[in-house]
Amino acid sequence: MYKVIKIVAKSHGLKIDKALQDYLPQVSRRVLRRALDSGSIYVNKKLERFASRTVVTGDIIEIKRKALEVSKEKTSLDSFEIKEPFVIYEDDLILAINKPPFVPSQKTKNPTTEDAKAILISYLKRQQKEIPKELILCHRLDKETSGVLVFAKSKSSCEWIMAQFKERKCYKKYEALCSGRPKEKTWARKDFLSSLDNKEQRVRLVTVGGKVAITNFRCLEVFEKEKVALIECEPKTGRTHQIRVQLAQEGLPILGDKKYTPEGKRKLRDLYPHHLLHSKSLKIMLSPKSSSFVTIEAEAPSSFKITKE
Repeated sequence: MYKVIKIVAKSHGLKIDKALQDYLPQVSRRVLRRALDSGSIYVNKKLERFASRTVVTGDIIEIKRKALEVSKEKTSLDSFEIKEPFVIYEDDLILAINKPPFVPSQKTKNPTTEDAKAILISYLKRQQKEIPKELILCHRLDKETSGVLVFAKSKSSCEWIMAQFKERKCYKKYEALCSGRPKEKTWARKDFLSSLDNKEQRVRLVTVGGKVAITNFRCLEVFEKEKVALIECEPKTGRTHQIRVQLAQEGLPILGDKKYTPEGKRKLRDLYPHHLLHSKSLKIMLSPKSSSFVTIEAEAPSSFKITKE
């Protein structure tokens, strides 16, 4: 099995290992160079072993998936694309980061994988900044989803933020790059979704039972050449995989989404390192004693902009 990557204009002229990191931010350059040395990378169907090779727009790179396995190497701050500013908001009550793709929001069973909190603490230490006494995760993003992620500095602050999510009093906006073109400029969906299937890690639309999922959508831009649309998503509920499954049902699967992209669009899906869904902004009320809101915004990672070239 091979991972297939198509080089776009922004990577033109880069050395191959550096270029590949734009598409595989979870893989270190050491792993990529090892893959080159072992004969696991092909450029335009020809074996490539030299890291000094530069790539050009349109190159098709194939990498043996086994060569990209990093399970034996502990993930660290160096394994991800940290977009500055990484800490995008901080006050006495909360701290928010721009979570990179591939960073799990919370601890996993894999002891070699560091979660968002561990990556944040490592970052603060490297920057020689003060580490809050408490950092409590207030909500979650899918592992591949990037963007605004909030930590509270106390249990009471965490309870207040989590209550806003539960009571739908916070305002979330996501951006997604999708395959296809929407029929309308704006639209909304109300569906009922199943719980997450533990085996397949998927949710489905159901007609009986399930939990209501409501999202407003707005098309921001259409890239006619690439047949891709940039879509703003404003979820009114917070169901697992809500945006991903609803866009797929609209015939607009998110680029790089391995779970919800139809088989007929597999080639397009595999060109991207992760699904291109980004938590763009979060508007929350800071304190029950204050009626003021704060809007926290995060810039999308470079991999999100692949199709914009």
